[in-house]
Amino acid sequence: METFVNTLKNYRILILFFFIKLLIHLLTSNLYSLHRDEFLYLTMGDHLSIGYLEIPPSLAVFSWIVTHILGGSEFTVRIIPALLGALTVFFTGLITKEFGGKKMAQILACSAVIISPAFLRINQLFQPVSFNVFYWVLLSWIIIRFLKSENKKLLIYFGVIAGLSLLNKYSVGVYLLAVLAGILLSPHRILYKSKEIYLAIAIATLIFLPNLIWQIVHNLPLVSHIEELSRTQLVNVRPAGFLLEQFFLNSPNVLIWIFGLYFLLFTNRGKSFRILGYMYIFIIIFLLLFSGKGYYSMGAYPMLIAAGACYWEKLSDSWNTKWVPVLILVFMIISILPVLPISLPVLKIDKLIKYGEKAKKIGLESAFRWETGIVHDLPQDFADMFGWKELAGIVEKTYFELTPEERNKCLIYAENYGQAGAVDYYGKKSSLPE
Repeated sequence: METFVNTLKNYRILILFFFIKLLIHLLTSNLYSLHRDEFLYLTMGDHLSIGYLEIPPSLAVFSWIVTHILGGSEFTVRIIPALLGALTVFFTGLITKEFGGKKMAQILACSAVIISPAFLRINQLFQPVSFNVFYWVLLSWIIIRFLKSENKKLLIYFGVIAGLSLLNKYSVGVYLLAVLAGILLSPHRILYKSKEIYLAIAIATLIFLPNLIWQIVHNLPLVSHIEELSRTQLVNVRPAGFLLEQFFLNSPNVLIWIFGLYFLLFTNRGKSFRILGYMYIFIIIFLLLFSGKGYYSMGAYPMLIAAGACYWEKLSDSWNTKWVPVLILVFMIISILPVLPISLPVLKIDKLIKYGEKAKKIGLESAFRWETGIVHDLPQDFADMFGWKELAGIVEKTYFELTPEERNKCLIYAENYGQAGAVDYYGKKSSLPE
């Protein structure tokens, strides 16, 4: 019992911010409807497989859990991303402690992740991105633990988590390539003479292998998906726009992550962790070269935030003042307020449209630009959360106006997975055909 109490004391700040993050998302989960993509992922849970056209299979398992164990309500769908967001905050705090951060650094780092527009948006939706960010943070924590202890068993754990993360989102491969490149550029390149690193690679490959085999057997549908994505969406991504998004998506905490990168790359105190700075640079360059979307890199920011929080705490201590971190915290809170309505579902649609009209006039037009490159009244993610219940209601009304004989022969046609998923999700209660 005493050990448990001591553990709570040691981690009380991280536990507090874990629940703050969790509550933020649970309390705002039902203002808008489910997202178009969420319908697709929930349907995958009814058709479990080791492979799918667009994404790896692990999300389908969580979809099955949401639907068959948690009940499948709109609220329960949002529990898992909220939990992942809370865990992301908690592990950012752990990374801060590993960097040597004390109380103020932990408060600053956890607050920065919670306040970030990127993570507010990401952790609102049941999508692979929430899992992806969490896996990146977890892998970063393992790397930092290894850098401090040089315990090569941690490389085995890294291999397991890397394998699981590949079953969630293929883009984690960018992070893993960054790790290998970072090792090569750092004094830790000696690891390439160690059997543990190859064992870690083998474990990750073995875990990922069933999905890889499925892709090969089905003529690599992922390649076709990437080609279509490049043709219809990534073609609209511009290098300048990508770089601007790195600042916009983390604008309230820019003073923290920028100095976190400086801490990792240029300070003596950060020398032991320089590999993390190299990893970030590699990720940004890679995504620039291949026209990645701005949010693809978001999993790399918690480690920078943790490093930056420690930098400011140390600087504040050297100046013999506590006001610097406090002022940064106040700056973050003030900075999030103007962009909160496009970061979190807090406004009703009519007020959101009016907000958008004003926001576009003060330079926030990019938040309303869709993947097609066209500026709309609502951010794309939010627009994709409206109209689905009404659509399903129209289909249901029309279906039950048919005679029993007509219903027996009836097929419901949808033009896209959003429409099909919405009718399937909301139509289950009234026994609409799948």
